[in-house]
Amino acid sequence: MGDGRQVATVGHVLSGTEAVRVKLASGEWRPARVAGVDPSLDVALLRIEGEPGRPVTPAPAMPRQGQAIAAVGAPNGWGFSLLAGIVSRYGEASGMFQTQPMMQIDAPATGGNSGGPVFNTRGEAVGMVSFGKGAFNQAVPIRRVLEMTDRIRRSAFASPAG
Repeated sequence: MGDGRQVATVGHVLSGTEAVRVKLASGEWRPARVAGVDPSLDVALLRIEGEPGRPVTPAPAMPRQGQAIAAVGAPNGWGFSLLAGIVSRYGEASGMFQTQPMMQIDAPATGGNSGGPVFNTRGEAVGMVSFGKGAFNQAVPIRRVLEMTDRIRRSAFASPAG
Protein backbone atom coordinates (compact mmCIF):
# COMPACT_ATOMS: atom_id res chain seq x y z
CA MET A 1 0.00 0.00 0.00
CA GLY A 2 2.68 2.52 -0.88
CA ASP A 3 4.93 4.17 1.67
CA GLY A 4 2.22 5.08 4.18
CA ARG A 5 2.67 5.77 7.86
CA GLN A 6 1.62 3.11 10.34
CA VAL A 7 -0.66 4.33 13.13
CA ALA A 8 -2.06 2.66 16.23
CA THR A 9 -5.70 2.97 17.23
CA VAL A 10 -8.21 0.93 19.22
CA GLY A 11 -9.46 -2.33 17.80
CA HIS A 12 -13.08 -2.10 18.92
CA VAL A 13 -13.89 0.62 16.37
CA LEU A 14 -12.50 -1.46 13.49
CA SER A 15 -14.25 -4.79 14.04
CA GLY A 16 -14.83 -6.40 10.64
CA THR A 17 -13.36 -3.43 8.75
CA GLU A 18 -10.61 -3.59 6.14
CA ALA A 19 -10.41 -0.01 4.87
CA VAL A 20 -11.15 3.31 6.55
CA ARG A 21 -10.54 7.02 6.14
CA VAL A 22 -8.43 8.79 8.74
CA LYS A 23 -8.62 12.50 9.50
CA LEU A 24 -5.25 13.98 10.37
CA ALA A 25 -4.70 16.90 12.76
CA SER A 26 -4.24 19.12 9.67
CA GLY A 27 -7.85 18.35 8.67
CA GLU A 28 -6.75 16.25 5.69
CA TRP A 29 -8.53 12.92 5.11
CA ARG A 30 -6.41 9.94 4.08
CA PRO A 31 -7.38 6.41 3.05
CA ALA A 32 -6.06 3.68 5.32
CA ARG A 33 -6.09 -0.10 5.55
CA VAL A 34 -6.32 -2.19 8.66
CA ALA A 35 -3.00 -4.03 9.03
CA GLY A 36 -4.17 -6.01 12.04
CA VAL A 37 -6.13 -6.03 15.28
CA ASP A 38 -5.36 -7.50 18.69
CA PRO A 39 -8.79 -7.70 20.36
CA SER A 40 -7.37 -8.95 23.68
CA LEU A 41 -5.80 -5.53 24.33
CA ASP A 42 -8.04 -3.44 22.04
CA VAL A 43 -5.14 -2.33 19.83
CA ALA A 44 -5.11 -2.08 16.03
CA LEU A 45 -2.59 -0.97 13.43
CA LEU A 46 -3.53 1.11 10.38
CA ARG A 47 -1.45 1.86 7.28
CA ILE A 48 -2.22 5.38 6.10
CA GLU A 49 -1.50 6.34 2.50
CA GLY A 50 0.55 9.38 1.59
CA GLU A 51 3.31 11.33 3.23
CA PRO A 52 4.08 10.32 6.80
CA GLY A 53 2.65 12.57 9.46
CA ARG A 54 4.49 13.71 12.55
CA PRO A 55 4.89 10.75 14.92
CA VAL A 56 4.34 10.99 18.66
CA THR A 57 7.25 10.41 20.99
CA PRO A 58 6.73 7.57 23.47
CA ALA A 59 7.53 8.46 27.08
CA PRO A 60 10.55 6.68 28.56
CA ALA A 61 8.63 6.22 31.83
CA MET A 62 5.00 6.24 32.88
CA PRO A 63 3.61 9.09 34.99
CA ARG A 64 2.99 8.31 38.64
CA GLN A 65 -0.49 8.07 40.12
CA GLY A 66 -1.81 11.61 40.58
CA GLN A 67 0.34 13.17 37.86
CA ALA A 68 -1.25 15.28 35.14
CA ILE A 69 -2.08 13.88 31.71
CA ALA A 70 -3.89 15.12 28.61
CA ALA A 71 -5.76 13.09 26.00
CA VAL A 72 -6.62 14.04 22.43
CA GLY A 73 -9.71 12.79 20.67
CA ALA A 74 -12.68 13.65 18.50
CA PRO A 75 -15.73 13.21 20.74
CA ASN A 76 -18.92 12.45 18.84
CA GLY A 77 -17.12 13.35 15.59
CA TRP A 78 -17.07 17.07 16.44
CA GLY A 79 -13.39 17.52 15.68
CA PHE A 80 -10.29 17.46 17.80
CA SER A 81 -10.48 18.17 21.50
CA LEU A 82 -8.06 18.15 24.41
CA LEU A 83 -9.01 16.47 27.69
CA ALA A 84 -7.09 17.14 30.88
CA GLY A 85 -6.88 15.01 34.01
CA ILE A 86 -4.64 12.86 36.14
CA VAL A 87 -3.59 9.23 36.32
CA SER A 88 -6.11 7.78 38.77
CA ARG A 89 -4.53 4.36 39.15
CA TYR A 90 -2.72 1.51 37.47
CA GLY A 91 -4.08 -2.00 37.48
CA GLU A 92 -5.60 -4.67 35.29
CA ALA A 93 -8.78 -4.74 33.27
CA SER A 94 -10.63 -7.72 31.86
CA GLY A 95 -9.85 -8.18 28.20
CA MET A 96 -11.68 -10.50 25.87
CA PHE A 97 -9.53 -13.49 26.83
CA GLN A 98 -7.41 -12.42 29.80
CA THR A 99 -6.69 -9.51 32.09
CA GLN A 100 -4.45 -6.80 30.69
CA PRO A 101 -2.43 -3.95 32.23
CA MET A 102 -4.29 -0.65 32.14
CA MET A 103 -4.04 2.94 33.24
CA GLN A 104 -7.14 4.62 34.63
CA ILE A 105 -7.39 8.33 33.89
CA ASP A 106 -9.97 10.83 35.07
CA ALA A 107 -9.99 12.87 31.83
CA PRO A 108 -13.64 12.94 30.63
CA ALA A 109 -13.38 10.60 27.61
CA THR A 110 -16.55 10.02 25.56
CA GLY A 111 -17.42 8.30 22.29
CA GLY A 112 -14.89 9.41 19.70
CA ASN A 113 -11.99 9.71 22.12
CA SER A 114 -11.21 5.99 21.72
CA GLY A 115 -7.82 5.56 20.08
CA GLY A 116 -6.67 9.03 21.03
CA PRO A 117 -3.21 9.43 22.52
CA VAL A 118 -2.66 10.22 26.20
CA PHE A 119 0.29 12.53 26.89
CA ASN A 120 2.35 13.45 29.93
CA THR A 121 3.18 17.08 30.72
CA ARG A 122 6.25 16.90 28.43
CA GLY A 123 4.10 16.00 25.41
CA GLU A 124 5.29 12.37 25.34
CA ALA A 125 2.77 9.59 24.68
CA VAL A 126 2.01 7.49 27.78
CA GLY A 127 -1.04 5.63 26.51
CA MET A 128 -4.05 5.37 24.22
CA VAL A 129 -7.67 5.87 25.28
CA SER A 130 -9.48 2.54 25.09
CA PHE A 131 -12.73 2.88 26.99
CA GLY A 132 -14.61 5.56 28.85
CA LYS A 133 -17.72 5.52 30.96
CA GLY A 134 -18.37 8.23 33.52
CA ALA A 135 -15.40 8.63 35.83
CA PHE A 136 -13.83 5.35 34.69
CA ASN A 137 -11.67 5.96 31.64
CA GLN A 138 -9.21 3.30 30.63
CA ALA A 139 -6.03 3.81 28.63
CA VAL A 140 -3.67 1.17 27.28
CA PRO A 141 -0.13 1.97 28.51
CA ILE A 142 2.15 3.08 25.64
CA ARG A 143 4.61 0.19 26.03
CA ARG A 144 1.74 -2.29 25.59
CA VAL A 145 0.55 -0.35 22.52
CA LEU A 146 4.05 -0.51 21.04
CA GLU A 147 4.43 -4.22 21.84
CA MET A 148 1.08 -5.07 20.26
CA THR A 149 1.60 -2.95 17.13
CA ASP A 150 5.06 -4.47 16.68
CA ARG A 151 3.55 -7.96 16.95
CA ILE A 152 0.77 -7.04 14.48
CA ARG A 153 3.33 -5.49 12.09
CA ARG A 154 5.55 -8.60 12.18
CA SER A 155 2.62 -10.96 11.53
CA ALA A 156 1.19 -8.71 8.76
CA PHE A 157 4.52 -8.55 6.94
CA ALA A 158 5.12 -12.28 7.40
CA SER A 159 1.80 -13.21 5.74
CA PRO A 160 1.49 -13.31 1.94
CA ALA A 161 -1.44 -10.85 2.03
CA GLY A 162 0.55 -8.27 4.14
